[in-house]
Amino acid sequence: MLVEGVLELEIDQRRQLPAIGQEILIPARVLHSVRNVGGTTSRWLYGYKER
Repeated sequence: MLVEGVLELEIDQRRQLPAIGQEILIPARVLHSVRNVGGTTSRWLYGYKER
């Protein structure tokens, strides 16, 4: 979940620019990347579920 700034997420070759407060699901074992594309520091939260 994006808390502050501007992030670009690429998940399975699809790019997304989440809004602040928006949660994005990254499925297990899917190729992904996260980039700070804004001019300031970005802060984001992440979590994962153990099996």
